[in-house]
Amino acid sequence: MILFPPERFDANEWFIFIVSLIGYSLMWMLPKRFPPSMGLLISLVPLLFAKIFDTILSLPPFEMYYVNDTNKMEWIDLFLYLMYLPFGYFFLYAYDWFRPKPVRTVAILTLTSMLAVLFEWITVKVGVFHYTGWQIYYSLPVYITVQSLYIILYEHMNREYIRTKR
Repeated sequence: MILFPPERFDANEWFIFIVSLIGYSLMWMLPKRFPPSMGLLISLVPLLFAKIFDTILSLPPFEMYYVNDTNKMEWIDLFLYLMYLPFGYFFLYAYDWFRPKPVRTVAILTLTSMLAVLFEWITVKVGVFHYTGWQIYYSLPVYITVQSLYIILYEHMNREYIRTKR
């Protein structure tokens, strides 16, 4: 994979760096809630989900959007994917903290998915994402699905951790 430098270093690159810095700072300041083995997996899953969805939706035959200044992979795109880690961590941190009942889980999924759509809208405004066929309202069911899968995976990991203590 060839990584290209940004054509210009402007608002979208600054946005990625600033949001990442804030996200990682908050993540490290929070009291540790997960054992290290789970914390690592919890942090890597959002990166994996983001990369899979971006790869499927931004390449032919779909080409629904492109990231940053061009449809080529820039080195700044790596930082974009790293930006997702704190968001996933915060999501499960809050979920684990509240331990909601099923009805509240649906409410939390809806609220956090709407917040994710709002954040995505901001990223579009600063030029991180450029839609060529995608519409912002497509994102809500995607976020609900991804976050639901994330909770299912977390619950499975948590049961296994409790069972094996590793």
